[in-house]
Amino acid sequence: TDPESGSHPTCDTSLTVVNNEQVPICEMRIGVTESVYTGWNWLGATPIQPGESIDLTLRPGTYFIRAQDCEGGWLRSEVDVSVSGHQVWTVP
Repeated sequence: TDPESGSHPTCDTSLTVVNNEQVPICEMRIGVTESVYTGWNWLGATPIQPGESIDLTLRPGTYFIRAQDCEGGWLRSEVDVSVSGHQVWTVP
């Protein structure tokens, strides 16, 4: 498929996740429905340390977003987050 043909939405939307917690964020679940089974962990093996941030690139849309600590506890969870352009999502 020709990426210049316009048949697919571009991934020109960014979300900066800022960790203002005292513990690392080990999982960032982002998905289109509120379920741990449909949301991808966007961090892999690299946690967001306290005071740090990470930039993620998404397609424009509405998502659920959940940050979890290394023990699986929820640090912040939000549904129906409209993401477009550049946005900042701060934990907590």
